[in-house]
Amino acid sequence: MKFRLHFAKFLSPPLILVGGFLLIIAIGTVLLMLPISNQSGKHLAFIDALFTSTSAACVTGLVVVDVGTTFNLFGQIVIMVLMQLGGLGFMTMATLFALVLGKRISLKDRLLLKEAINADSMEGIVRIIRKVLIFSFTIEGVAAVILALRWATEMPLGQAVYYGIFHSVSLFNNGGFDLFGNSFQYYTGDWIFNLTASVLVISGGLGFVVLNDLFEYRKRRRLSLQSKLVLSVSGALIGIGAIVLFVFEFTNGHTLASLTWSEKIYASFFQSVSTRSSGTSTIDITEMRQATQFFFILLMFIGASRDRPGRDQDNYIPDHDWCSVCHDSGK
Repeated sequence: MKFRLHFAKFLSPPLILVGGFLLIIAIGTVLLMLPISNQSGKHLAFIDALFTSTSAACVTGLVVVDVGTTFNLFGQIVIMVLMQLGGLGFMTMATLFALVLGKRISLKDRLLLKEAINADSMEGIVRIIRKVLIFSFTIEGVAAVILALRWATEMPLGQAVYYGIFHSVSLFNNGGFDLFGNSFQYYTGDWIFNLTASVLVISGGLGFVVLNDLFEYRKRRRLSLQSKLVLSVSGALIGIGAIVLFVFEFTNGHTLASLTWSEKIYASFFQSVSTRSSGTSTIDITEMRQATQFFFILLMFIGASRDRPGRDQDNYIPDHDWCSVCHDSGK
């Protein structure tokens, strides 16, 4: 009895959240190591599986193996689930299952949720989580349909639907993983992809507090100070980044010079949007001029404004995709 009481002291909400996160990475590592996850039918090296699982759960987008050619459908789904869990938080997903099954959210669960999203109180905590889930799945679902319809013109319908779902989850959660092997460089001049992907990355990077403010703007007719700051700074950074890339790379034959005017605009805008958080690209990052790369390092340093569950909103530190250049170049 004394041992149980003593052990219970260590089960504080922060430790439970950290333990749950480590458990997700561990389970992902084991699953990705199994032969059923790999196209070769062989075990993946432990360190490669651990890195991939950690990268997916932490939505960094860094890879040491090619996702599309190394993992089969099962392994790719594992990575997609890890990205979703990493983007929303495992307590948020646990609440989803509880709500679907009609289970009652206990006081302890509400305390964990409060800790997970750093809310000021437990009042309305389940309602907030419900909104987070609705926002996320609605945006991902609509984008998945659009991308599936676009890719159905060049691949079997089933594959197009799967690609739409996978990349919608990856882009919205700023995961950075792709199944094409060279990020999205095949779609530099595709306005459907560029517009859809940009909306996913921007909405995922803004954060749920800002999305909720925008959703309720028609009723409240005002935005919070945080939302105004996030929207104005994000818009400015995207615009400046797009202009810098367009100007610096305009005559670079390896990036923008060979593209049409519309393709130059699409590539500049998407890369500016993606650099701060997504880690994806439609042009070859390694061929950019050093001045452009240096400026994009600054954008990566600033990062996104996304308020992922578990992040301290009172002492917010931006999300950094420090190695987007390395990820996009396959290094």
